[in-house]
Amino acid sequence: MLSDLVCISFGRHLESAALVMGEMYIQKPNGESMTFHIDGTVVKEQGSISIDWCDKCQRWQSKEFGRYQEADGLKIMWFCEACK
Repeated sequence: MLSDLVCISFGRHLESAALVMGEMYIQKPNGESMTFHIDGTVVKEQGSISIDWCDKCQRWQSKEFGRYQEADGLKIMWFCEACK
């Protein structure tokens, strides 16, 4: 009985949250971005991304002046300007 009340209350909470949800923007690490509008339309865009994860300082950094470390012709690690 108590679990039924919790589920009903939880379901109403999610329903009301969905009604007030606005626009949502998602950008993937490969540069693809998607925008979900309130009216249900989805806009997808593909662009180059100018940041990368520095394998030394473990932070998102600008790709400008960074470098890749290679071994046997494979790009293994990327270092930002400060860490290279």
